[in-house]
Amino acid sequence: MPPYLYYTSPQSPDGVAYVGSENTIRIENNTALEMVYRIDIGDERWIYSDQDTGMYRKWDSSELESNYLDDLSRKYSVLPINKSIELNFSKIPEYSAPKEVYQTGRSLGTNKTKNKSYNLTWEFPVDSMFAYLVRLHFCEFEGDITMPRDRLLHIYIANQSAEQMADIITWSGGNGRLVYRDYVVFMSGNPAIPKKVNLFLALEQARRIG
Repeated sequence: MPPYLYYTSPQSPDGVAYVGSENTIRIENNTALEMVYRIDIGDERWIYSDQDTGMYRKWDSSELESNYLDDLSRKYSVLPINKSIELNFSKIPEYSAPKEVYQTGRSLGTNKTKNKSYNLTWEFPVDSMFAYLVRLHFCEFEGDITMPRDRLLHIYIANQSAEQMADIITWSGGNGRLVYRDYVVFMSGNPAIPKKVNLFLALEQARRIG
């Protein structure tokens, strides 16, 4: 496994965004990491370990992913797909994720009225009193999203703001270009009585001003 697939590279001047704080955190290679969820959003097929990019990871399909959606997201969200797009890995290594991860997705859709009524929301049961690394993979592959500010998102993790006015085109450099963002969040609870809590991940369509 590449040494800095998940750990913070010594060459990286910044650490990982710590949700709920203005500070960042470095994930050093003496940190123990355990995989909890790895999902290929919107893809009907599972990606098995022998189909991964040499990292032997398994990616769950949208069939399992839909179990974590809230009711409105399950009802109204859409599953865009673009298997023919030529993907550009100039921002991230090709082993970051299989190309299939970037060819499918889940979107709020184009109905502006419905989009105002809900956020695209997942609820992942996790153990309390642990910190979690949340990695979000992004690629704008729809033909009408090609320029900065064509689509802006607010990203919430554990009911806290992780990103405001997130612009995937600006992050990645263009349509069909791949990027991911990492966040660390601590899920609090009663130390004397550890229990499962829901880690909420929500995307909200941001309003463009000007």
